[in-house]
Amino acid sequence: MKLIVFSFIMLTTLSNCLSQDVRSNKVYSKVELREDLEVFRGILEELHSGLYWYRSREETNKHLEDIRSSLHDETSEIEFYKRLAPFINRIGCGHTVIGLSDSLDNEITDEGKFFPLYLKFLDSQAYCLQNNSNDRQAIQPGSKILTINGHDMDSLISRFTEFAVGDGYIQSVKLRALDYDFEYYYRVIMGEFRKFTIEFVDVLGNKGTAELDALSKSEIQENAKRYVQSKPVQENIQLTFLPQSNSALLRIKIFFDWNAGKQKFKFEKVISQCFQKIDSSGVNNLIVDVRNNPGGRDNYGLELFSYLFNKSIIEFKRIEFKTKESKFLDYSERKKLYFNKHKKINDSTFIETKGKTLQSYGPSSPQFGGNVFLLMNGNCFSTCADFTALVKSYDIATIIGEEPGGGYYGNTSGSVIPFTLPNTKMRLWVPTNRYTTNVSPIVEFGRGTPPDYPLTPLIEDLAKGVDTELEFTLRLIHKDK
Repeated sequence: MKLIVFSFIMLTTLSNCLSQDVRSNKVYSKVELREDLEVFRGILEELHSGLYWYRSREETNKHLEDIRSSLHDETSEIEFYKRLAPFINRIGCGHTVIGLSDSLDNEITDEGKFFPLYLKFLDSQAYCLQNNSNDRQAIQPGSKILTINGHDMDSLISRFTEFAVGDGYIQSVKLRALDYDFEYYYRVIMGEFRKFTIEFVDVLGNKGTAELDALSKSEIQENAKRYVQSKPVQENIQLTFLPQSNSALLRIKIFFDWNAGKQKFKFEKVISQCFQKIDSSGVNNLIVDVRNNPGGRDNYGLELFSYLFNKSIIEFKRIEFKTKESKFLDYSERKKLYFNKHKKINDSTFIETKGKTLQSYGPSSPQFGGNVFLLMNGNCFSTCADFTALVKSYDIATIIGEEPGGGYYGNTSGSVIPFTLPNTKMRLWVPTNRYTTNVSPIVEFGRGTPPDYPLTPLIEDLAKGVDTELEFTLRLIHKDK
């Protein structure tokens, strides 16, 4: 019986599958692909200063040789991508990205048909957050997705996260990538389908099956408008006072300056103004919310930290890069490498010698002397992850949420250079500077800042617009009264 059911599902899946050979998905000879691979390899070896941070040179070389040996004539760009992307994943650098050529990516995005549900991945389970299909009643928000076209979600998650990137061995950021781009991963990795057969469990625990049409991006976006609610424009820094809990809530969306209309805002100036208001208010609790903050200028993370810790610190032990020039810039629009004041250690190592984050800095005034709570999740990355590492190392806050996507001990970032491979025209982004954060060795190598209270949102809260982590934090504050 199981064999009959499996055969039926696979026949249905095959009949619904469209050809993956879209016009721009060209095929290449083994010679062309090996040339692209050699350029790909040369760029990484010459410029990526964290290439061997999490994998040895021997392991890295073996993987590259395995890719080279697997190439054959009449290999499409998508199949080549499927070899390179898992290699990039295993470098353990969330700033290093491989993508399809612009022509193929644009064609897939503009003309392709996609999975029509907006999924949320919580504790390695997939839930429908929005049904953006033409049949809104088929699957309700909050339903747990079990299978898609006969493939169980565990296997799909395992497969797709091999193509996502993050620092070290961190998985949270890869699940957050699926939150945003599951339909794109499905289209590129699994192929294009006319329909999707979906098994699910609804919010009442009842199992069901639905068949939904694949839709274009524009159709999905149009259907998604059913869920859109008018929200005020959010600035990069938001300060809200919560009188009932004697607390202030400081949200940092990104560590950058920003514009609002014709007005320009400087991060450091606005942060100073916020802490002046916090100081004047007399609140005893400060909730710093950096969830979904992708990073920004490294010294801005240090600036925020300086209002929370009453001693001066040096944020980074070391910032290094491998070379001041490269022949591989011939494959980039960037024709020059940018670097700060530095000194040469040897032929393949240079270290920066000047900068706010390499010198003793802080504290800033007015200091906040009350209880600090930090909210973070897997989308906290780069400068944001550096900030969470400082908070953990100096033990200045109670941390709630999910492991951030950036490494506790540092990352490779700084100047990120875009490259184009010569034959396939696939795009490669490579960072040049390896940052080693000046933190206590209290976290497992290859991981991000661990929360004191591990917590991910509840699907029922998300469906109702309830902030799970914030509500939990407010209960902690109330309990401590």
